[in-house]
Amino acid sequence: MSTTTTTSTQTETNETTETNAQQLARLRRQRDGLVLALGAILALGASLLVRLAPAWANPVATGLSTAGVYAAVVVPYLLRRR
Repeated sequence: MSTTTTTSTQTETNETTETNAQQLARLRRQRDGLVLALGAILALGASLLVRLAPAWANPVATGLSTAGVYAAVVVPYLLRRR
């Protein structure tokens, strides 16, 4: 009987480990999506802010450069966290 108990315990432990790994992967994908969404909001916010400013700045260029700087900072962070 102890063999059956040990085998069932090991099976439960393996299933729990797989479930935890799946949940961790799902959380990482959600975090990545959140970081990307925040970057898009930042770029759009910068574009809108410049749009309201005097005509000395180009909103499209500002939005693209903000997105580029954000990506340059965030992409290495996300790759390091994997």
